Amino acid sequence: MLDTVKSYTALRTVNIQRDSFMLNGHPYYLRLVIDQGYWPESLMTASDADALQRDVELVKAMGFNGVRKHQKIEDSRFLYWADILGLLVWEEMPSAYGFMGKAV
Repeated sequence: MLDTVKSYTALRTVNIQRDSFMLNGHPYYLRLVIDQGYWPESLMTASDADALQRDVELVKAMGFNGVRKHQKIEDSRFLYWADILGLLVWEEMPSAYGFMGKAV
């Protein structure tokens, strides 16, 4: 055997019922914060894997139950810790643009 990979999957349902957000068939009050995903020492990439876990733990400690990742697809390790620690993640696909040196 050369490599071994372990993983898991989880399925959830989300919908709106009357005026309530429902998670797995139960009303769920959303307390989200916008998370740009910037890192002081490395800009768009976490310095190490532990920093991603700490980021999720800090958001939870501040009383939020979700983050909106603005124009960023987050590292899968962040999403793992969000799932394990119970943090909802709303991601947006980054806008495509090019660096052309002149206004278009």
